[in-house]
Amino acid sequence: LQIIKENFITFTIFVSTQINQLLKKKNNFKFLGSLGSLISSSSILSINNKKILLKYFDRSIFEMYGLSELSVVTNFDISKNKSRLASVGKPINGTKINIQKKKNEKIGEILVKSKYVFSGYYKNKYETKKSFKEKYFLTGDLGYIKNNFLYLTGRKKRMIKIKGISVYPEDIEKAFLNSNLIMECVAISYKDKDEEEKIIFIFTSDKKNKNLEYMIKKQFLLRLTPFQIPKRIVRLKLIPKNEMGKINYRKLKKFLEINE
Repeated sequence: LQIIKENFITFTIFVSTQINQLLKKKNNFKFLGSLGSLISSSSILSINNKKILLKYFDRSIFEMYGLSELSVVTNFDISKNKSRLASVGKPINGTKINIQKKKNEKIGEILVKSKYVFSGYYKNKYETKKSFKEKYFLTGDLGYIKNNFLYLTGRKKRMIKIKGISVYPEDIEKAFLNSNLIMECVAISYKDKDEEEKIIFIFTSDKKNKNLEYMIKKQFLLRLTPFQIPKRIVRLKLIPKNEMGKINYRKLKKFLEINE
């Protein structure tokens, strides 16, 4: 923020986690006076945070959805689509989106055909070939299209099957975005001794209340469906992340295994 202000930066692309940090203090917006627009990439911004941006940043606000293999896939002009804040926008020129789903289902895997597609994984022809279906790249992301706008619902690999019911960890996490009990949270799956998938709720908090876990469990009952309710709760000082600010799931699961 200091660099933007001191050097009168007019254009930059933020990672969404940076924006989430920025929004914690409204005073931070005074550093953004030189920006012509605000652009978010990486993970999706919450609807609540998009509303905060619209309130405190009076210029254009954009959100992009993309992958390393495809570059940018969609562009979403938040400022002009206030009634569609759950969306990530429309496909950019040169890209085409298809949803691979089962009959009578709304949500499916997002497939993308793009002229900006990568040439292949380095020295891994097998993985490259496996990642395509009829020239469409299999993103591993789940979502649906409505009125040509793309809506993301989660990651295919993160989907958890609880007694045959598909549970999306993102829905659990979103339910606690505005909770004053926690700072950050993530829901992941684990297998019990009977090889049944269960959900762990991992969180960080600045609260010192001894009954904090009990209070969170009460919120589970109010905010989640029975199949979404985690079987375990773990409190951490910090949730491990990579250099881009994304959650490091491999490191997180390894930590949990060590501390079983």
